[in-house]
Amino acid sequence: MTELEVDTGVVDVSDNVLKMTLEPVQLALLSAIWKPVYNAENFNIEPAWPTWDFVSRKVYETHPEVTDAFEVLQSLPKVATGRSNMASYGLVWWGGSVEGLPPQLNVHVGLTIAGLHALGRETSGRATADDLVNVVQQIALADAELEPKPMEVIEGKHPLKNFTKHLRSTHMAKPFEFSDRLTTSVLRQEFTPIQVEGDDLIAKSGAWLRSYIEVADSAQYLDVVNGKALAFHKPEELVSPLTLVQTLDYLTHVLLTHPKWTNGTRLVTAPDLESASLLGLPAVSRSDYDTRMTALFTVVDQFKIPKVELVDGKEVVGTLNRLTAWFNQSLDEPARSEAIAALKVIRDARVLRNERQHSGLDSRAAAIAARGRFGLPPVTTDWAGAWNQVRVRVATALDDIRRSVQSSIEH
Repeated sequence: MTELEVDTGVVDVSDNVLKMTLEPVQLALLSAIWKPVYNAENFNIEPAWPTWDFVSRKVYETHPEVTDAFEVLQSLPKVATGRSNMASYGLVWWGGSVEGLPPQLNVHVGLTIAGLHALGRETSGRATADDLVNVVQQIALADAELEPKPMEVIEGKHPLKNFTKHLRSTHMAKPFEFSDRLTTSVLRQEFTPIQVEGDDLIAKSGAWLRSYIEVADSAQYLDVVNGKALAFHKPEELVSPLTLVQTLDYLTHVLLTHPKWTNGTRLVTAPDLESASLLGLPAVSRSDYDTRMTALFTVVDQFKIPKVELVDGKEVVGTLNRLTAWFNQSLDEPARSEAIAALKVIRDARVLRNERQHSGLDSRAAAIAARGRFGLPPVTTDWAGAWNQVRVRVATALDDIRRSVQSSIEH
């Protein structure tokens, strides 16, 4: 998703680290782990996860410049889980893993749903990831259908084989069997782990799986995971030296001094600032919060921006998109990248403002991710704290833009 496609508050999960483009050597490591499953017949074995010795040797074989395969393993993207027994969730897991320590050579190494998704469609990695997500979804649905009893705690227990027929069978997108044992090994290592117990492989379920009920594929699943992970990453508290209205006014004056901010256009006019007085008030209820967020984007949507050049032959629509285009066309690096990065905070605020208008899974995942970047919990009840956090971070972002524009003028 590009910068010029998100001005309406439609989902932006382009910063999901679990879906980032990998380097060739990182993909080589994932492929080495996947080969004994995908090409089990060539190894004359049942599909199984390989040892770290095999994986590391394959990496050295395909990338002779690598001197330490563990460094490649460590470079793979990961997110925080908030759990003491597994501090992070990434693309790869291994038996007895300890953060920061390499696997023993005889330890088996496997891929998570995120790792299989990263492999893409060429070797059926993505298809397998989608099938595994379908298993997670079905277990979540089975738990939701359990009948509550007033005097009992209902334990969700389900034979895994009830959900894995597609994984155990072969088809065009997946020409190999993915056994229930392999499925178990992955489910136990997921961001929200599913315990599978006993020789009969009984999967345990609970309300913690409800957020996966509507996921359609591995891409949506990873967006939900990313949103959950961001809730465990609390940004440092910021205190803006200026109020939101003062920051807008200051930015307006600095932009007027830039030689490419033409025709004396004021970003925010005096009447707009006057109407923005609501932004300085606290919020004590959900209604107050919604009113403040609406007021914020009433001001943002009325930004006055000089005419910008066409982008890909098309007129740029939307105030944040036009401001992004102006940054691209008028600022040099690093000021350009800094200003655009700061603008993402305001885009996140728009996602929160539009959250109640868009009820789809993607919109909810984007809102959870945005709340995480603001340091807010996935479900907000402290409306005073939520509004204050949004107000301070938007003011800080606007001040960062002001600094970027000012540095561009000075240099």
